[in-house]
Amino acid sequence: MIAADMPPSDIVVTATRPADQSADERLGAIIIGADRIRQSGSGRIEDALSRVAGLQSFRRSDSRSANPSAQGLTLRGLGGNASSRTLVMLDGIPITDPFFGYVPLSAIDPRRVDRITVMRGAGGGAFGSAVAGTIGIESKPLANRDPLDGDMAVSSEGATQISGGLTHRFGAGAMTLDGRWDRGQGFWTTPREQRVPASVQAAYNSRQGDARFVSALAAGEVQARLRFFADDRVLRFRGADSSMSGTDASLRYVSADQSLTVAGWRQWRDFSNIVVSASSFRPVLDQYATPASSSGAIVQWRPAPWLMLGGDIKGSTGTAKERALSAASGAVTALRSNGGDVREAAAFAEAQAFIGSLTLAGSTRLAAWRLADGRSVERNGAGNLLVERHFDVRGGTALSGRASAVWQSNGWSVRSAAYRGFRLPTLNELYRGFTVFPVTTSPNPELEPERLTGAEVGVKANVAPGLSVTTTLFANRLANAIGNVTIGPNLRERQNIDAIRSRGVEAEVAWRRDDWAIDSSLSLVSARVEQPGDLDGMRPAQVPKMSLTLAAARSFGRSEVSATLRHVSGAYEDDLNRDRLPPATTIDVVARHHLNSAVEISLRGENLLDLRVVTRNQAGSIDLGAPRTVWLMLALKRSR
Repeated sequence: MIAADMPPSDIVVTATRPADQSADERLGAIIIGADRIRQSGSGRIEDALSRVAGLQSFRRSDSRSANPSAQGLTLRGLGGNASSRTLVMLDGIPITDPFFGYVPLSAIDPRRVDRITVMRGAGGGAFGSAVAGTIGIESKPLANRDPLDGDMAVSSEGATQISGGLTHRFGAGAMTLDGRWDRGQGFWTTPREQRVPASVQAAYNSRQGDARFVSALAAGEVQARLRFFADDRVLRFRGADSSMSGTDASLRYVSADQSLTVAGWRQWRDFSNIVVSASSFRPVLDQYATPASSSGAIVQWRPAPWLMLGGDIKGSTGTAKERALSAASGAVTALRSNGGDVREAAAFAEAQAFIGSLTLAGSTRLAAWRLADGRSVERNGAGNLLVERHFDVRGGTALSGRASAVWQSNGWSVRSAAYRGFRLPTLNELYRGFTVFPVTTSPNPELEPERLTGAEVGVKANVAPGLSVTTTLFANRLANAIGNVTIGPNLRERQNIDAIRSRGVEAEVAWRRDDWAIDSSLSLVSARVEQPGDLDGMRPAQVPKMSLTLAAARSFGRSEVSATLRHVSGAYEDDLNRDRLPPATTIDVVARHHLNSAVEISLRGENLLDLRVVTRNQAGSIDLGAPRTVWLMLALKRSR
């Protein structure tokens, strides 16, 4: 931060934010540093996130070939859900979509990320509304940025990645401008034996820009940010186009001693999608616009080094607009508009106490929530009103929290935690249905918030010089879990399931010696649905019993070679455990060489063995993940 006793000409602007308990490794947080992020075979942020075993997106597909609205992140086997069950923040600001709850993964450039922090389990800190954990993505501090940098990569499939950044310092401040453009004709997600003349590769075109401004102000630092992104994709059939776009603005003040933080933010988002019939291969639904916005503010005050108090408020509003189309003539047969508002305000506190080798930590959050202006309107093709429904205003309160204890001595640490959390249903889950042919899923305006209780015990041991082993046992129960429940042939509805119970073990091994670095992460999960009827005892959709990541890197002077193996066991696509997703294994390799201090060349290979990865299985109709792809990248920079 800014040193208060420095003259203005010597101020160094960093644009950091105060740390909280969700970023504390002693309490169980997992840190993915910039060096590990750079070992991504695909050069995408979801690739870096997958270094944490058990962290999964709704489907196995990445942000080149997934429908954007299916990019929800979860942990610990709590069940596949397109809405994120984790709280995901970029530099302390929530970034999940205000209508759908997905994470705009393609809008994050991993080369601009300094580190990623993953805290598994619920908590009671800022912003809340998360049951699976918190993921904090932190940009590179401005003090560590080069004045000018850029890179360009081209793949064996003809795709390109281009990014560049500019940093300018002036007196007591600095500003940055960053941009990235990813595009490609994509790969075949449809297996050869299921392709038809209308089948196409999953082409994608993603753009993003980011501007940051930081300056000294009143014995502190003011930080402003404006970022935008746009992403267009084609999924499976010609004309099945989807897109997302957004603009995010934020303003933060941080005092020089980091005792006070005041921040506000505003987001504008949109989404569109065209559904193409798998029998006639013509558009049958045009989800032509989903305008949504969210805004919020937070105050954090640290009156003592061991205590933090704060409050936050946030709200979202959005409307899904769509046209139903005749597969025969293309004429509009219905016009639909569904949406609403959601509001949440909360007070929270965090405290720590140190008693010899024992650290006690706790956080609590009391939130009040409100769902309002829920509506569903349908007109015929001529615009005449057919149905107009308005749903009751609902609200309530929720108490979340986390209590932790850590004992450390002679290279050992023992950690325990108990927690509870809640997640509000998204506007999408409440008011908007969708179709993934041939299955239609209906919304449910009566959904209640999900509520999680859980506990964990972990042991970390430095068993030898450079070698550490961490093992964690956990048990979670997610009550009122929101899932897509089968209610008839090719028909599902979003419903509150009584509970999902998840138990398991997680292990991380890290070894450092000379020029070697080896990291592994293992997750073993036993998860079951608790619900009277056919669902009772079923495994939650999309949840594998085991996931494993093993990464090794070796440095050779100016060069580095790294390899990453990922494996997930079999899972089920659906709630009734009928459509199986087979196990999947991939191996990525990255080789980098610094020609000099300003030029780096790298060769990246993703899914190098070209192993088959099934990402969707809908009654035998399947999609595939990325095949073997090789990237050649050239990176340039001008140092200070």
